[in-house]
Amino acid sequence: MKKIIIVIQARLTSSRFPEKVLKKIADKSLLEILYLRLNSLKNKYKIIFAIPNNSKNLKLKKFLIKKKIPYGLGPEKNVLKRIYNICLRYNPEIVVRLTCDCPLIDPKIINQMIKKFKLNKKIDYMSNTILANKKFPDGMDIEIFKFSALKKAYVNSKTNYEKEHVTTYIQKKLKTIAFNSVKDYSKKRWTVDTPQDLNQIKKILFKFNFNFKVSYNKIIKYF
Repeated sequence: MKKIIIVIQARLTSSRFPEKVLKKIADKSLLEILYLRLNSLKNKYKIIFAIPNNSKNLKLKKFLIKKKIPYGLGPEKNVLKRIYNICLRYNPEIVVRLTCDCPLIDPKIINQMIKKFKLNKKIDYMSNTILANKKFPDGMDIEIFKFSALKKAYVNSKTNYEKEHVTTYIQKKLKTIAFNSVKDYSKKRWTVDTPQDLNQIKKILFKFNFNFKVSYNKIIKYF
């Protein structure tokens, strides 16, 4: 069985919406909601939050310690290095990259993508965010890539943009494939970049009595 790690980027220093990952819906922060939604994957894959190693994110570190949620530390701006160094500790074959501002990501979609990725042995990278093919809502963003591809990106990425956005080199230079739904839901917005986005997520979860594990398909069917 291929060793797989799920790495979730999180930080408190968003310029548009500071500390958004700790903002609460009902009694749970966005970070906790995402972690709860991924609960069914914990026995199969290592799940770890990748957070900046600086004083501005000390509150986040303390929160994760208090909640007994696994985390790793690294540079704030060089996210590529942050994720690479964390993965290096676990030596996975496959890496799933998520971001904490996408609290409604569905573990079933992650499993579907992993299954397809494994079948495409010549592929280095798979994503449901490739713009030319994007059909999932903004906020269902999932990337899967080989650890060997991440190593190549780490060695060859030179610009600050490449280092901040992690998979830029992989998408440009290596073999990629898109994963998508049959119907186009790309105009829906379920990511959290602003207080207005947070209210949208609250409205969605309110419709399901704050069942934090409500499936992607049920949300789509409702809306």
